[in-house]
Amino acid sequence: MAIAKTVLLAGASGALGHKTGQALRAAGHVVRALVRTVPAGEPPVGLTWVRGDGFDLDSLHAACRGVDCVVSCMGAKVAMRLQGRAGYRDVDVPIHRNLLAAMRQAAVPALVYVSAHHDAELAPLPYFAAHRLVEELALATPGLQVTVLRPTGLFSAFAGLLPLARLGALPLFGDGTAKSNPIADADVAALLVRAVAGELSGVVPAGGPEILSRAELLSCVLAAAGRRPRLLRVPASWIRLALRLGHPLHPRLCELVEFALAVSLHDCVAPMHGSQTLSGYLGSTQRPTAPGVRQRA
Repeated sequence: MAIAKTVLLAGASGALGHKTGQALRAAGHVVRALVRTVPAGEPPVGLTWVRGDGFDLDSLHAACRGVDCVVSCMGAKVAMRLQGRAGYRDVDVPIHRNLLAAMRQAAVPALVYVSAHHDAELAPLPYFAAHRLVEELALATPGLQVTVLRPTGLFSAFAGLLPLARLGALPLFGDGTAKSNPIADADVAALLVRAVAGELSGVVPAGGPEILSRAELLSCVLAAAGRRPRLLRVPASWIRLALRLGHPLHPRLCELVEFALAVSLHDCVAPMHGSQTLSGYLGSTQRPTAPGVRQRA
């Protein structure tokens, strides 16, 4: 039986963070959930809310005291609901530099970091480059045991497209043939629990159990929204022109679109883990919630 640990979960309020908190508690660990705003009501058994912010070093010092391991899911989001204009490097790198400094002061021995799967062609993109810089900072920290999990696209990111899909169509960059195997947030959370237990180490690429083309992935979203598959093909040249013009005005939005364009034109397939399919996941998110039960994103 795995030894119970006290785990600081950074990025606990996001979709992946929520699933990871559940999985850690189910495995018997004590979870400190780092959030900017503490939710109302009592926390679940085995979890304590800790108010903190990646840009506030003092709050991270307090959060790291007495912790056996840190799991970090925090960073600028890949989501249509953008928060802030700063680019991925300007968010992800300083908050993790602060986190690593707090861990050093508190003598926390281990970090499990959620990065992003990519190859050499995708590595220069701002989204992936920011994750690589965080990986390098962590691996260069003396005495720190680091496990890096690199998932492909998360199912929760595709669920974020449902409001747009309900309008009747989704944009398709390129010809739709590029392939990927996105993975369920719960399956990533299960891998993170294994990493906390010491069963995984080093850099771990992780994809889901089925490989689909970009057109098939978007068609799954449209089907879950109750729409016939209708994809609006957008020429890549148009997107690249808009990115050149728009980057000074909104760096994060342009880096997000640049990321979406790149993964739409380029295969992004990782070793298979888990069992949940995208269509099954999206179908479950559309089921009505029972009275009195709060549905989490």
